[in-house]
Amino acid sequence: MKPVDNELLKKYHRGLCTDEEKQAVEQWLASGEFEGSLDLPDSEKTARKQQIWQTIARNAGWTEPQVVPMYQRFYRYAAAACVIIGAFFIGYFAALPSAQADTVEKARQLTDLLHIYGGDGAYGTVAGSRFRVKFEGSLRLYNEAQQTKQIVCGEQKFTLEPYETYCLIGSDEKAALLGENQIYDIDHEEDELTRDFLVQRLDD
Repeated sequence: MKPVDNELLKKYHRGLCTDEEKQAVEQWLASGEFEGSLDLPDSEKTARKQQIWQTIARNAGWTEPQVVPMYQRFYRYAAAACVIIGAFFIGYFAALPSAQADTVEKARQLTDLLHIYGGDGAYGTVAGSRFRVKFEGSLRLYNEAQQTKQIVCGEQKFTLEPYETYCLIGSDEKAALLGENQIYDIDHEEDELTRDFLVQRLDD
């Protein structure tokens, strides 16, 4: 087989090789001996190799395997990572207002309560703003909400101010609502509070 030298490579590049010379050049390229066998500077070896592969691509219909430099691969991976991280943060921040609104609503519901105390440790809490109370005797009420609440007893309607304690006395047919400063001996007469009561929420 004819040895591959610089002249043969020039001849091959111009398309002037015989079939035997062409086969010798292509086998020599495929063998990996290209780097050490030419007496050329490194930059010229690289340029010559690219020219030869381009010629092979035109003449033989196959191409040189392309080696992607490390820095280009790094940029590709970095770009892919940026896209993934960007998609994550877009989804996270898009969901954030909804999550914050849910948290605020849950916190509001935890404090938007009416506490009802009866005798013998009877106790209830209910969220909402309007309630019908069925009872006979007396009950202690505490409005933990920031808004007023309304109690309905028969035809009567009573307003509970925020963070205030009240005593509801009478029955669900005829009742009176006493403010905290009007409660005298009910505070220390726990057994006077009724044990049986029913609270119905009237909110829509």
